[in-house]
Amino acid sequence: MLTLEAPAHVYHPDIEPETAEVTHRLYAVVCEGLGMDAGKCASQAGHAFLDAYLNAMETDPERCDAYRVHRHGTKVVLSANAEKIQRLHMKATAMGLPCALVIDEGCQNFFEGRPTMTAFGVGPLTRREASKLLGGIPLLES
Repeated sequence: MLTLEAPAHVYHPDIEPETAEVTHRLYAVVCEGLGMDAGKCASQAGHAFLDAYLNAMETDPERCDAYRVHRHGTKVVLSANAEKIQRLHMKATAMGLPCALVIDEGCQNFFEGRPTMTAFGVGPLTRREASKLLGGIPLLES
């Protein structure tokens, strides 16, 4: 029988830890207007989270250490159009933040097999960094 332990930290949006400023989060911005269903959006957000995190491991491992303090960490999914995502990527790069663009390609089931930008991942970020980069971008609606 498989038993699961409760995580050391359970996130609740109305209750922030005392160290909220130093708590790091991963962000994915999914490209709106592509007609992706919920499953496709989720997989593209997953690629964005992982790619940004792997970039952070290479360039700024201390960020990853801070993110892992809360075991699974917090992940946030936002949405924006392709033009905004490209601007976010350029701004994050200029700010020296770990980030990644997700380009879906090669699968004939989506976008007629053409390379298509589907998401942008960034982080782990502090709340202050996230506010500077992502302020005003809405959460992905279901």
